[in-house]
Amino acid sequence: MTIDLNSLSFGQYLKTIRLQRGVEIEVIAKETRIGLDNLRHIENEAHDLLPAVAFVKGFLRAYAQALGVDRDDVIQRYEESLRAEQMHAQAEAELVQLNQRFWPRLLLSLSTLGLLMALSILLISLGEKPSTRTGAGSPAVETPAPASLASVNDPQPAAVASVPTPTGPAVETLQPSAEPAQEPLEARASGLPTATPSSSDQDSKTATIEAASDPLRLTILAQEETWIEINVDDSKAKTYRLQPGAHLELKAFSDFRLFVGNAGGITLLLNDLQLPPLGRSGQVVRVRLP
Repeated sequence: MTIDLNSLSFGQYLKTIRLQRGVEIEVIAKETRIGLDNLRHIENEAHDLLPAVAFVKGFLRAYAQALGVDRDDVIQRYEESLRAEQMHAQAEAELVQLNQRFWPRLLLSLSTLGLLMALSILLISLGEKPSTRTGAGSPAVETPAPASLASVNDPQPAAVASVPTPTGPAVETLQPSAEPAQEPLEARASGLPTATPSSSDQDSKTATIEAASDPLRLTILAQEETWIEINVDDSKAKTYRLQPGAHLELKAFSDFRLFVGNAGGITLLLNDLQLPPLGRSGQVVRVRLP
């Protein structure tokens, strides 16, 4: 299996080249005079354990020179990984702030709701007491009872049975409006049985559907929070921030180019076929599909 060096971040890139050339990390440490701990932090891309950015760039230039690779390319990979790490840290900080604001508001809302419920119960109980007193002293108490029984036995409550019917339209509005309509077309284009009696008609319809549909469909499923930058064909790159459980569907004529900030946090399906994992959680990678 060949490794695409262009898709690797700075630490994985240097480590892969070192292992391919059979160079021990102790040799790099002796030649560059960089401590073994810092070299391991660089290869593991442990930003939180590395020194200041200026020192790290100096280490990377020395490491790249020892391996005979382009120093500017290594620095660029480091800066991209550093931006991704900063974006991830910012997203986590925003999430913490959101949680800190959420719980006090939730408690306030629940307290307000409980107060309103208690007030409603109090008003209902106060409204029922006068009717009870008037009924206790008057024979007219028997007249409300037949009226209530008549209302229960009245055929008109059939309208109550019709109350659940609005759930039908509500469910339909939750269904996707455009993309599910393509499923029957794609099923026919893939050769599944259809209700058409003539094979020639089926072939002509299949050819029409294949000509009208996009050749590439990419589905992105997020298991962890991540950001992703996508170029579709020759269009301008667009950046998305995906939360766990979110999914993104894209179409292209030639290819997709992805710049992923958390390779282990997403699953890719190309034309409904699941692709191998892009990398580990937190790893920054570049991918071109197909």
